[in-house]
Amino acid sequence: MVWLLAFCTHLSAQEDANDEVKPAVVARDAKIKTAKKDEEKESARPDDENLFADRLTGDWGGARKKWAEKGFTVDVDLLQFGQGLVSGGFDREFRYSGKLTASLTIDGTKAGLVKNSIIKIVTETRYLDTPSNDTGASLPVNIAMIVPGEANTVFGVTEFTYTQLFPRDNGKDVFSVSVGKFNTLSGYNEFFIGQGGITRFLNGAFAGAPTGGRVVPAISNGGSFTWSRNGDPVFNFGVYDPQNTPTTAGIENLFRHGASFTTGANLYTNFFGKSGRHSFSAGITAREYTAFDEISQIMFPPAPTPVPAAAGSWYVGYTMSQFIIEDPLNKRNGWGIFAQYSLADEDTNTVEASFAIGLGGNRLFRKRPDDRFGIGYSYVAFSDPAKDVLAPFIRVGAEHQFEAFYSFRLRPWLWFTTDLQVVRPLRRAADTAVIPGARLQVIF
Repeated sequence: MVWLLAFCTHLSAQEDANDEVKPAVVARDAKIKTAKKDEEKESARPDDENLFADRLTGDWGGARKKWAEKGFTVDVDLLQFGQGLVSGGFDREFRYSGKLTASLTIDGTKAGLVKNSIIKIVTETRYLDTPSNDTGASLPVNIAMIVPGEANTVFGVTEFTYTQLFPRDNGKDVFSVSVGKFNTLSGYNEFFIGQGGITRFLNGAFAGAPTGGRVVPAISNGGSFTWSRNGDPVFNFGVYDPQNTPTTAGIENLFRHGASFTTGANLYTNFFGKSGRHSFSAGITAREYTAFDEISQIMFPPAPTPVPAAAGSWYVGYTMSQFIIEDPLNKRNGWGIFAQYSLADEDTNTVEASFAIGLGGNRLFRKRPDDRFGIGYSYVAFSDPAKDVLAPFIRVGAEHQFEAFYSFRLRPWLWFTTDLQVVRPLRRAADTAVIPGARLQVIF
């Protein structure tokens, strides 16, 4: 605003020399000021009648707003998918599947419980199947549908957490401690990738580093510490049970097989006036594994002969996100590039290394500013010890994934996504698979 006021003052001083251009400049400045005021109004009214306008069922006759004022927020989300192979792979059958997610979030302060606390409970019910097993690939072509189960109809409590916030410096810095049951897939959220296949890419290659699934499973009990500054996470540390427990409480045998430890740090940049983030992560577990032991995010052929287990496993990862086009009035709206690299212990992890790169974001078209899009390529290299065991029986090579999607915001509560994936699977016996698909999200 400082430079804008100075610019307007300069125009005023030069009024006689700029009579022809001044009306256009004033009109432009007025539009900028109006847009900024509208943006500020939208963000300044969280408790008005539009609080639940982005839900199909609205405010339930005022009940939702009353509950929210008392600290209770209920959300229901339905995802439906249609996908099928048109060439390559093993099976070219069209598949329909879906998932219903219901969540309850309790604000401890408003509810009269513990100040600055949050309780969150999430249940998920998935039904029917996806074409992930038809491709001959290791990574699922629909990562959202592997939780709480990989096939048929499955119900599970996939998140049950208690979080205590410790704000500092008038809320500029917030330290938080969380304990309970975590959905690590939906919790992974970079600028342009992540969110567990719900709103962005469908392929598992873009839902987080594939190497991390060995150390921390998709659904795990544990605890974490996070430091956030101005609403952005800066540092985190977590301790998790290495057992995947999407359909059980997981309390009875908690940490029976050891513990997994993770840490991460985010560096935020502003190159050329555009937001960027560089994320560094690492994890280690004490549990004994072989490279063939199950990872919920990976579908790898079983070992034809017994393989001795090795103690512990580890991974390291790096992710970069950089905006190229960013709305100056609403930061973090726009589109940019991303890149991700990860490396893991090849003796205990199916995936030895992975790499991904692409574009993503929103506001690609001026007339449709809320639509989302993404284009990405991923390369996955598998463990040499695992390939050597399989070599006499199954030929396994590196896997390549390409995906492009575009999500139309048809209504505030209705999103329709078109998706195309091209996958060169790890099984050399399968040809390159082409998988068109669609996703429909209804927010109730």
